[in-house]
Amino acid sequence: MVLYEEKYTVKTIVWVSIIAGLIIIASSVAVWFSVPKTEELWPIILINALAVLPAIFLLSVMTRFMVKVDEKTLSFGYPPIIVRVPLEQIGSITFTKVGFLSSGGIGIRFSSGGGWNYVTFWGDLARVEWGNGRRHGFSVKNPDEIRRVLGKLLGKDKIFEDYSKK
Repeated sequence: MVLYEEKYTVKTIVWVSIIAGLIIIASSVAVWFSVPKTEELWPIILINALAVLPAIFLLSVMTRFMVKVDEKTLSFGYPPIIVRVPLEQIGSITFTKVGFLSSGGIGIRFSSGGGWNYVTFWGDLARVEWGNGRRHGFSVKNPDEIRRVLGKLLGKDKIFEDYSKK
């Protein structure tokens, strides 16, 4: 049974995806017109496509985000890139605020404190320490509600707040 769930579209990344797509189209047209017509263009177009495909894939994946808590698992991420944390392996969860400088941007980012952050906006972030020293952070829209749910499942001694760093 699902005890807490957030699912939403990450509007910032949708706009970034649209702008990136327009830039890619413009650069492809520029390459097309800049190469002499006597040259075969397929190697240039292939290299351009291969360089851009991973970015297009990640941007398209990162337009949707979800956080879910059930009786056994905390799950979060950009479907299909989902992190599933068994509740019995959670050592602590710290709720904090992040901004551009502390998060490094929006998307999947390596945290300066170690571990991966899944950031959809600047604001509330939950940092989970679990397993053998593994760390993950993820954006939350309703920190009070998820804190309440996780507090009941894990115990209040594993839930922390650190709003001193913004």
